[in-house]
Amino acid sequence: MVKTICCVHCLSGTSKNNTMATRGSKVERNSVSEQPHELNYEARKTGTSAEKVESAKKSAGSNQRSAVEKNLKK
Repeated sequence: MVKTICCVHCLSGTSKNNTMATRGSKVERNSVSEQPHELNYEARKTGTSAEKVESAKKSAGSNQRSAVEKNLKK
């Protein structure tokens, strides 16, 4: 009987769930990147535009999510 390998996880012997649980460190979750989907998410979350989020990041001098949200509330 030949074992069929369907993906890299099966080849390496690790489970998909274990890999998914370790993605995205706390540092990444607590910051807002320059990527459009990050800016759009923060804009939807705070009820503003992506451009305002980007300017709030610049005026806050930080990409920390808490600092950006605090600056947007002003």
